[in-house]
Amino acid sequence: MGRAKSLPDSERKVVLAPLEDNKSEWEIAERIGLSKNAVHNDIVALRTGGTKHRRGGKRFVTPTLTRAIIRRASTGLYSARMLHGMFKSNVSLRRFQQILSGACHLVYKKMKLTPKMNRRHFEARMQWAKDHFG
Repeated sequence: MGRAKSLPDSERKVVLAPLEDNKSEWEIAERIGLSKNAVHNDIVALRTGGTKHRRGGKRFVTPTLTRAIIRRASTGLYSARMLHGMFKSNVSLRRFQQILSGACHLVYKKMKLTPKMNRRHFEARMQWAKDHFG
């Protein structure tokens, strides 16, 4: 069963007022007509400045891993598949692709599977073009 939505701001003020009068969470819950857990969760949220729990499943890609993936990819030498094989984690190849596409400073460029042309090959092609096309 999922968690209930947090209280609206108007009801949070109703929770805070008796709390300042040193009332217990049970007394506040009984007075407002909410469960004790709902009151407790909102008090914790108000004190910490956010929600008590992060929603969703366990996070497999930590911020440290994300930075390491992007750092390696920014060299331009690795594809998402190569990075997936390099980092031993239980993260899918698709998630690696999503991480790389989310990095705005990286631009996708299809890697050629052929080796780069060296100087000798370039000169040979230029000579062939001069011989055949004048």
